[in-house]
Amino acid sequence: MSNLIQYLDKAKKEGLKGGQTGNPPPHAESPDANEVGYVVAAQKLFNVEKEKFYKAKAEIDKKIHNASSELDELESEISMMNGVENLEEMVSSRLDESSNKHKAVIKDFLLKEASLKTFKIVNNIHREAHYPGDFHSHFSWIFLILAIESVANAYFFSANTGLAQGAIIALAFSFINVSIGVIAGLAFRFKNSNDQAQKIFGWLAIFIGVLLLVWINSTTATARSLTELAKSQNLPIMDGELWMRALSDGVKIFTLDIPFKDQNGFLLFFVGLISAGISIWKGYTSLDEIPGYTQPDKLVKSAQRDKEAIEKECVLLAQKSAKEERDKRDKAKREIQKVIATMGRIASEFKQSCVILNAKKCEIQSDFKQLIVAYRNSVRAVTPVGVPGYFHEEPNAELEINEYEIQETNQKIEELTARANGLQTSYGPILQEQIVAIDGSRAMVMAKINDFFQKSKDEAREELGDAIHVINMKVGAHE
Repeated sequence: MSNLIQYLDKAKKEGLKGGQTGNPPPHAESPDANEVGYVVAAQKLFNVEKEKFYKAKAEIDKKIHNASSELDELESEISMMNGVENLEEMVSSRLDESSNKHKAVIKDFLLKEASLKTFKIVNNIHREAHYPGDFHSHFSWIFLILAIESVANAYFFSANTGLAQGAIIALAFSFINVSIGVIAGLAFRFKNSNDQAQKIFGWLAIFIGVLLLVWINSTTATARSLTELAKSQNLPIMDGELWMRALSDGVKIFTLDIPFKDQNGFLLFFVGLISAGISIWKGYTSLDEIPGYTQPDKLVKSAQRDKEAIEKECVLLAQKSAKEERDKRDKAKREIQKVIATMGRIASEFKQSCVILNAKKCEIQSDFKQLIVAYRNSVRAVTPVGVPGYFHEEPNAELEINEYEIQETNQKIEELTARANGLQTSYGPILQEQIVAIDGSRAMVMAKINDFFQKSKDEAREELGDAIHVINMKVGAHE
């Protein structure tokens, strides 16, 4: 029911009033002012509904235009898609982008690998190099040992010298103890060298290092005992004379004359030796047993990582070519389906707008008819001489809908829907067939990648020329 029905009582009253005064006259051929007024009211009300319809239609026309543009673009993209037969060429082209970069990395790796081979042949090595993968973790034990020994020494010294002085003495001797142990361990590796002079140096280094460590720890323990003695006799504890005596008495350990007599001295001495032993082991294992083996091996491993990284990058780049082609076709299939779905929604939306407009038209027309019939019945009820002939005609508010515009919009929707369906029918199977072919091209892609790597290696060896040839000659001579 429309707002027009609110005038029903008014129409009845106007009919009674007009009929009593002879209006409209029996000879009248067209509706009087009252009926015309209701026609205008009905048309105004319907115009509001038509304005809503045309706003909705404008939005639909915009969506149709966008869908048409999208379909045009999609048709253009699909028509420009070449067959998958040129995929091999595209993969090769992508790989060529990284040719110089890959070749430079390969050359660096080949040179370092050749140098490592030379070193292994010259030193008669047939095994991998052994050294910590993480030097920070490896040497963190040294700092832990230093901390433990410092705390232990501080405890032993602080009893007679005070905590602050004891901690300083402990830290100094612990640092010296650990440092000499690490250096001795590093130098001891030279015992594994093929060079006789280096072998002697390695054994001499560990011998001197052990002597120094025993003497230093004996001196530390002796100093601790002397401070105990000085304290019992009320003598100065931290004077130079006490330390000079500790240095000289500490040597007695080598004649098996133990210069420290108390239990704390013994504990201090053995804590120091244990720390020194661990330091020697850490120093010895921080690099490979063969002097000079670690550095070329590390360089080769670093170059190997660079080589693997660039080759992984090349593989991904080549695979990306195939993936991009597959994604383009997969996207095109989805876009076709999207346009079809969009056109379905547009058609449904426009149909709903038309249904609403026609329903409003029928509703207003029905209410208008009810008004006019009520008005004419009131006139008939009181008129003395009859009614005009048009009173017997069907009341018509002349509510017009531009059917041509509706048909035009429906035609556009149908045409675009037909185009989208046609595109799916024509290209859908072809696109799917190409996707399947691309998915099956992995072997070809890998073959192209392997060909690229081999070609790059061959070119790198050729460009290295004499540089790699001289190294290989050295290797051959030692073999």
